[in-house]
Amino acid sequence: MARAAKRILDAGGIETARFLVGSYVTSLEMAGCSVTVSVLDDKLTRLWDAPVHTARCAGACSLM
Repeated sequence: MARAAKRILDAGGIETARFLVGSYVTSLEMAGCSVTVSVLDDKLTRLWDAPVHTARCAGACSLM
């Protein structure tokens, strides 16, 4: 799914800098996916790249 989203964004001339891939919000017995696209400036990119210490993302989040 992430690769397909990247191909579509690339084809539209949209530069992708980061991908966060995983199961973050789930629903019982429901299939599907969600794609969120955000515009990042330098400050937001630094915050995105900052270390996190949460139960969900401490070593469990994968960047593509």
